Amino acid sequence: MNRVVPGENLELETRAFAERLASGATLAYAAGKRIVRAYLETGIRAADTLVDEIAPALFETTDMRAGVDGLLEHGPRHFRDRVVFQGR
Repeated sequence: MNRVVPGENLELETRAFAERLASGATLAYAAGKRIVRAYLETGIRAADTLVDEIAPALFETTDMRAGVDGLLEHGPRHFRDRVVFQGR
């Protein structure tokens, strides 16, 4: 997400974005960071292998179910603001 905000709003907007991330699907965020790190350190094959190891467990999470349910209930344009992730 890229945004330009007036300088006087920068801290407020940055904190709001950080809080949104912190209350989001933190298990999925952590998995994504691990995959990117594997790619940067050892290449695409290592990242692909890691996806195969990490992804199945994510499909069993409460957050994944909430995301899918929200997508089905509210549609692709509106579900993000209506889904509550719990970091589980």
